[in-house]
Amino acid sequence: MAGYYDLQCVITGNCYPDEGPPEPSFRNISEGRIREDRFRIHLYLWFDVDRSKPHMLFSRLNPALDAVLCDYFGVKPERIKQLVT
Repeated sequence: MAGYYDLQCVITGNCYPDEGPPEPSFRNISEGRIREDRFRIHLYLWFDVDRSKPHMLFSRLNPALDAVLCDYFGVKPERIKQLVT
């Protein structure tokens, strides 16, 4: 029952309303249990049953690696959501 939005909220510790700034949420997880581990992953991929392409979320740890991954997956870097905490 979880979706990409849930992944994004848990990793960043923020909820993203349709209007207004991000709101703190799930900080007990993002700043607690997974604080360091979430940055060990360079690219998160989320596949939905009803989508032909995955959601992608980069941690921006290594821009050179990000470029290689974008090339590999055939996507433009500016279309990739960046992990912002």
